[in-house]
Formats: sequence, C-alpha cells, structure tokens
Amino acid sequence: MKLYFSLLFLFCISVQSCKKILYTIHDVRSVESQSNDALLKFCTAKNIDASNLRRVKQEMLDSNLRSHLNKHYLFDGQGRFVDYASSFENPRCKGNLLELLKNPSEIASYPRKSSLSLESILNQTIEVVQGKKVAAPPEKPVETYTIVMFWNTFSGNPNHKKAYVDLRDAIQKCPPGMFSLQLIDQDFHPGAVPTIQWK
Repeated sequence: MKLYFSLLFLFCISVQSCKKILYTIHDVRSVESQSNDALLKFCTAKNIDASNLRRVKQEMLDSNLRSHLNKHYLFDGQGRFVDYASSFENPRCKGNLLELLKNPSEIASYPRKSSLSLESILNQTIEVVQGKKVAAPPEKPVETYTIVMFWNTFSGNPNHKKAYVDLRDAIQKCPPGMFSLQLIDQDFHPGAVPTIQWK
C-alpha cells in the first residue's frame, strides 16, 4: 500500500513539473491586469505590431472570454462574418484560416452569417493608443476582408506571437490590400480582479 501511495505521489509531482516546464516553454503566464503601456511593451518584446491594437472593454471581458478566447474571425467588406470554418474537417482548427489564405479567391463562395458582425465585435473594444490620429477613410475601402485575432498576454506564445506571425506572413502572400489584421487584446484592465485562472 505504501508503494502505491509513493508511486501516486511521484506521479503527481512529475505531472506538475511537466506542466510547469510546458508553461515555461510556451511562455504561459499568470492572469494579471495589464495597463495599456504594459500591453505595448509586451507587443514590442514579442515583435507584434501594436499600431492598430484594440482591447476588450472591462465590462464586456467576461462574456467576451467565454465566447471568443484566442479565436480568429474573418469578415467581408460589409462587416459580415464569413463562415469558412464549417467547411473544414475540424472547424475549430486555427490552421483553417491559414489554409484559406492560400487560395483567397475561394472566400467569395463561403456563406455569410448575421449572428456575428465586425461592428458588434468592435463595439466591445477600445483603442489601446488613446488619442491616436485616425486617417480619413478613403472613398472605397482598400481592404476587402478583415481578420480579427483575439489574443492576450497570458495564454502563451502559440496563442499570440506564433499566431500573429503566421497570419501576418499569410496575409503578405495575398494580393495587396485584400486583407487587414485587427488585433484585439483580452487582458484584464488595471484595477480589475481577474475572474479566471490560467496557470
């Protein structure tokens, strides 16, 4: 019986150690509040372009995290949700969007859904760089599609740095002006007590 408990104890310790090692490798962090300055510093450290960074408003963060944690969405020029993922074998795989960007001409054939719109997403957010000068929009929008990438500082490099680099590189291989990438941060605001525990 002692041997059984000893083995169980060692197993639990090894699992915890492996978990810590994996978290360290993937740069998974504790869920903490982040100021705008902290977010911009984080982006600089990870080489993430924060010039157009938005963040979810604190009062909408709980529901947003439940619905959109680390998700990627595609919207057409009218701000309608393009439901491309349902045509793939695994609709939840983020790689589906990267595959789609290899053949962007196919996007026109995917269904649009009214259940989600770019406007409804952006209404949940605020700009990180306050008082930023916004250029007057051209008469015709340059981008045909907008990719929204939800991310945060706590869920690890695969969910922010690698995802950002993969999307940025895929967009650069597409026809110029066909896509814009909108980053939306899901970290808690200063003074807020995080309601989730990641680590």
